[in-house]
This record gives sequence, C-alpha cells and structure tokens, in this order.
Amino acid sequence: MPRRSFRPFSGCLPLVCVVALLSQDVGVHAQAPIKTRQDRWECAVGGGFLVPHREAIRALVEGHAQMVHVHWSTRAGGLWGCSREDARWGATLRLGSTGSPRFLGTQVTALGTADLHAAGSWQIRLGGGLGWTQKTWGTESAEARQRVVIGSPINAAIQIGLHRPGSVEPGAAWHERIGLHGTLDHQSNGSFTQPNLGTNVASLAVSVVLSKDARRPVHTTDTLTVLAILPKPVSGLRVHVAVGRRQPAPLGSRETVGEAGLDWRFGGGLRLGGILGAMVFERPSSAGLGVHGGLQLRFTRVHIDLVHGRYLHRWQEEEAHYNRVVLHAHWRGPWWVNLGLLTHGFRAHHPALGIGWVPGGKTPYGVRKR
Repeated sequence: MPRRSFRPFSGCLPLVCVVALLSQDVGVHAQAPIKTRQDRWECAVGGGFLVPHREAIRALVEGHAQMVHVHWSTRAGGLWGCSREDARWGATLRLGSTGSPRFLGTQVTALGTADLHAAGSWQIRLGGGLGWTQKTWGTESAEARQRVVIGSPINAAIQIGLHRPGSVEPGAAWHERIGLHGTLDHQSNGSFTQPNLGTNVASLAVSVVLSKDARRPVHTTDTLTVLAILPKPVSGLRVHVAVGRRQPAPLGSRETVGEAGLDWRFGGGLRLGGILGAMVFERPSSAGLGVHGGLQLRFTRVHIDLVHGRYLHRWQEEEAHYNRVVLHAHWRGPWWVNLGLLTHGFRAHHPALGIGWVPGGKTPYGVRKR
C-alpha cells in the first residue's frame, strides 16, 4: 500500500487522540457536529456622498453618490478561520456614482474581503483590490484640468465597513432578513501618477440575500477537535527590500524609489503582534533613514504592518515623520512577497513591491517548511 503524505497544520484538521500538553490534561471526548462551508450571495443598493477631505475637492461635489454591490462570501477555513469567531472571506463587485458626474463620473471596484465578527450579528468588513474611475485629470481641455482629484483610471481600492447581513434562518422577522451596510470606499494610486488626492465615498445601503446558504461539508469527525494546539506565529527578524515608482508632479517625470529594511516582530498572538524596525530609502535626488514601530495584523499566511516612523536623516526637509502600510504574503520557505505604501501623514509618497527573507526559514503557522 502506498504511503500517504501528511502536511501538519494545513487547515483545521481534527486531532484524533487525547493530547497532553506539558502538565495540562485535555481529556474530554465529545461528539462534534458536522462542519459546513456556507456560501452566501447578497445584493445591496444605497447612497452616500463624496467626502471632501481636501479643500480642492469641495467645489467638485455636485450631488449625492449612489451605489449597488453584489457580494459573495463563505466561512473562512484553515487556522485563520479557527482563530477567529465566525470569520468569512469573499469578494465584492461594486458599481457607483461619486456625486461628481462632471469631474469624476462612475467608479467600479472589485475587492477581496474578510468579514470579522464585531458584536451580535454585526461584522467588520475589510476589503482590498482594484478600482476604475471614469474621469481623470488631463491637459486636453479646461474641464479635464479641473479634475484635480486623481490622475489614473486604474487605482488601488480599499473598503472598510460595518455590516449586518440579512438572515436566512427559518422564522426570522422581516427586518432581520434585510441587511444593513455602512462603508467607506477609497481609490488612489499611491502617487504613482499625479494628481493623487484620492476619492473617499461614504455610503449606507440595504441588502437582500439572493439565495439561502449553500452548505457544503468540510470535515466530519466523532472525536473532539483540539484547537488549543496550534503552531506559534512567526516572530523574530525579517529582512526586506522593495522598488517603487512615483511621479513628484502632474507634469513631472516618474522616478524610481528603492527601500530596504530590517524588522523585529514580536508577540505570541494569532491575530495581533508588534513590530519594530529601521528603513533606508533612496531616490535619484536624495536618501533617507528612519526607525519605526507599530502593529501587525496576522491572517495566517498574510501579515499586514501598520507602522509610524521618524526620520533620522530626512530625504525631504519638510517631512520629519512617515507612515507605512505593508502587506506581506508568504511565498515559500523563508521567502515573502510584500506590497507597501509610504505616506507622510495622509499624503502618499510612493508604492513599492518587493521581497522579504526570514533568517532560519521560519514559516507562518499553517505552512510546512520546505
């Protein structure tokens, strides 16, 4: 009989024995219910407004924004799903007006989403993906030159929202079957192209579930699943380098930006940790050096760094501090891929794409060393 391979912690695999951890006895047996994946489709319509976060945007607002979105989600699996209560992941396609038909027009976004339990039936939704803006800045006409909000049709898109999806449970009241959604949708290009003030559209929407949850079996067992025995999150040193492109001015030439850093990640939480580090920045006209610290959001194979730093050597005289948002995705072995954005306050300086390396080949929980 051929030997079967086994990948430890490749998902929420139940342990089929009673496990003793140090001096702690886990000696409880129970009949576990059948687990299922629940696929859900919903359609929402709503309205809102373009947030005039810069004075230049205020004059461009001509009315209210309108939107419609279609959202699919399923219950999160793997260790990420085990370490959170009722977590879901999915995708959203959103179509909406901006409330500025002459200067911005219509926007479309395609997002990958993660829904995290907040309280009761309410969820926090975090989404990221690509967006399209119909009207952008240009030099071909006087009206095009007034579109100072954004200079590129294809942009990065982010959504943060508080959602209460409609219930599909038998006996639910009519108002429980209607979903409620409050979202803030952002589009910008990270200063890859100027101008780049970015758009922020705040919306309120109601939704209906298009069909009942489609339940698919995931795993069946008659033994207690011991979820307390999980591998530790990756901590310690990480070295990373990245290259980006930016346009300093609307009619200026793009320049290449390089960055390299060393981070120390600490904390034993599956969801949240800390980070301290140092960075070196370089562009054709100058170089900078900074130190930073902040939080790390952990989603098994994806880590998101939210840090604030101070320049020890400024590469722009007017800027003493910086912020970084970096998405690190595990690739294989000690290697990671990172996508980051450096900002000064709320003003983007440059996006960057790069790689990271972890000494000793430590891999995130749920991933086998290679």
